[in-house]
Amino acid sequence: MLYYAALPGATPAVKTTIFNSYAGSMETGNSENLPSYSNKTDAYMAFLTDNAYSWGVNQSKGDMASMFLDMNYYNLNAANATNYKNAAAGYVHYFHGVNPISKTYLTNMGQYGAENSATTIYHLWFDDGTPWDEVGVSTYGPAPGFIPGGPNKFYTQTITPPAGQPEQKSYADFNGANNAYEVTENGIYYQAGYVRMLANFVSASCRAIPTCAFQPLPGIIQGESYCTINGVQTETTTDTGGGLNVGWTDTGDWMNYSINASAGTYTVDLRVASPNTGSQIQIKSGSTVLAKVTIPNTGGFQNWQTVTSGSFSLPAGNQTLQVLVSAGGWNLNWLDFKLGGNVV
Repeated sequence: MLYYAALPGATPAVKTTIFNSYAGSMETGNSENLPSYSNKTDAYMAFLTDNAYSWGVNQSKGDMASMFLDMNYYNLNAANATNYKNAAAGYVHYFHGVNPISKTYLTNMGQYGAENSATTIYHLWFDDGTPWDEVGVSTYGPAPGFIPGGPNKFYTQTITPPAGQPEQKSYADFNGANNAYEVTENGIYYQAGYVRMLANFVSASCRAIPTCAFQPLPGIIQGESYCTINGVQTETTTDTGGGLNVGWTDTGDWMNYSINASAGTYTVDLRVASPNTGSQIQIKSGSTVLAKVTIPNTGGFQNWQTVTSGSFSLPAGNQTLQVLVSAGGWNLNWLDFKLGGNVV
């Protein structure tokens, strides 16, 4: 109706009624609209009612943002234009991690800066066991940028989470069985809600796409030169040579590195620091564990030692290696992959 009202041939009285009705509802007529922003009803500034957290809620999040933006597009309340833009921005931030589980509701976005993006979606093409199944587990994981359905308080199975959680925490990264489609199914309508919203915040300066260079092996790979990550962060290191190290490692976090290997048998030296006992790193290729390395207690997060893995084989060519935090509480500066030795 807004589109019709903006057409040159729209009946003036009908046009006025449509615009006034819409503006009245958005401004003061419904507490779920601008008043929810003005009153900070939602701690994460992306309000929807509790019952809206159902199948496909992420579409509703994107659509709500567009409703605020339509107020500016059709110039229905110029005095509040900044508030409407800021209200819509809250939903952008929600998709990008400002939510109770700090989840970026787009798949496989580690290489674009996300620390906790969705790792899988429900779809036959991306099902369990396929190369596109899950980030950090299958060969590729799903393509970047798919929108899962989102938190669903009405999830009908007993897997926790999503079952038994508050509305905005009723989410988990899973696919396949247990009615995963109620939570992580993707749909073009979810994508449309997100893209229509986001288009209002994108400029030419935002469009540079980072690339992941394949790093040659044998050779040294800096810890921070990952292609995709889950959970970790970087900080300035006091180790010889300076630069950055990877830290804030919790069990289950990981870093993926794009490498171009010469075929052969390798060991890897890892430059590590930890005040903890029992920490461990796994080096993986897909679902295959190539090496497990126990991290010693070095006396602190900036007290550095070099530890060496057992031997493993790599084929020639471009591939992805993962450093998995199998037991957390350590820092990593670099990995030095060396040819030679026998597989054990």
